[in-house]
Amino acid sequence: MIRDNCLFCHSEELVTGQKLSQAQWKAEVEKMVGWGAPLSAEQVAPLVEFLSEQYSESTPAQPFARISYERASAPYAPDPAAERAIAGDAERGGVLYRAQCATCHGEGARGADLGPNLVEVPVLLRAAEYSAVVRDGRRRMPGFRLVLNADQEQDVLAWLRRKRYESPAGR
Repeated sequence: MIRDNCLFCHSEELVTGQKLSQAQWKAEVEKMVGWGAPLSAEQVAPLVEFLSEQYSESTPAQPFARISYERASAPYAPDPAAERAIAGDAERGGVLYRAQCATCHGEGARGADLGPNLVEVPVLLRAAEYSAVVRDGRRRMPGFRLVLNADQEQDVLAWLRRKRYESPAGR
């Protein structure tokens, strides 16, 4: 239940690192439901119970695992194949993005109610992983295997790679 309803927006570490009372977990879950977490009324109580048992104020904190810089940065390193020019057409990709992706990820790919920000995310630098996510989906994102062909995937990727993060004014 956590994977399908919490990890869509939050990291596992954020959820499992909390040490809250049952009342605090209940308030947190109800707040998330109010913000759009797709939990049914029947799922709220079991989730609160699970969270308060597993991640209570009295649960000892898990020790942090120490890993090397190389291992920590490996998932974000671009693959050499992705560094080559994308064969896709960004203009066509923009049209496809608006038709297939914008409903969840927002008009400018900066995230919306259902989907996270896609601007400058590391998966855009790993062609094989990007294609797997688009074809097969991830968490609540459906797969688009039957909707987009490989050329269209590359078109969307070319469009997404052109997007750049813009910091808010005044920062």
